[in-house]
Amino acid sequence: MELTDILNLIHPVSKESAQRLQKHCTPVSFDKKELIIKDNEVDRYIYIIKDGIVRCGFRHGDMEDTVLFGMEGDAIGAVHSLLHDLPSPFFYEVITKVDALKIHIDDFNSLIKTDHELLMWWQAYLFDGMFVFEHKYAYFAMKDAYERYITFLGKRPELAKEIPVKYIAQYLNISRETLSRIRAKYAKD
Repeated sequence: MELTDILNLIHPVSKESAQRLQKHCTPVSFDKKELIIKDNEVDRYIYIIKDGIVRCGFRHGDMEDTVLFGMEGDAIGAVHSLLHDLPSPFFYEVITKVDALKIHIDDFNSLIKTDHELLMWWQAYLFDGMFVFEHKYAYFAMKDAYERYITFLGKRPELAKEIPVKYIAQYLNISRETLSRIRAKYAKD
C-alpha cells in the first residue's frame, strides 16, 4: 500500500504532502514475534504499517493483555513516549511479518508545523485512536462473549485467520476454551 493511500484512510492528504512525509520516513521490516515497540522503554517513532499485523499488549505481573491489533494502513506509536518522552507501558509485537515506514516524532512535528494537511491527518489519527479505544470498552462492556466475537469479525474478519487464538481471546477478554466454543457455534450459524 502506498503512503498516500494509507494516509487517506484516515484523512485526505495530497500527493505532495505525502511525498514530504515520505522524504522523512525510513523503511523498516520486522519479523514474526519481534517487538517493534518495547514496554518500559522510550520509543520516539511513529510507525506506518504498509503490510503485516501487530498486536499491542500490556503486561501486569504474570498476566498479559492484548489491547488492540494494527494492520496495513494503521499508524502505531508509543503515545507516552511521543507526547511526554516517557517509557511506554505497552509493547507492540509482530504477528505476521511487517513492512513499515518510521519517522521520528521531532521530524514529524517539524513537518506538521508547515503542512496543514499533515497536521489535519495527525489530528484525525489521534481522534480516531481515541474513538477506537472508547468504542472497544463501551461496546464490549455491553455485549456477551459471542457478540464481542461477531463484532471483532465484523470490523476486520481477515485478522481472525492470521492472529493466534490466545491473542484473540485476550482481546475479547475470554478464555481460549470459550473462544473455541464460540467459533464452533459461529461455524454452525
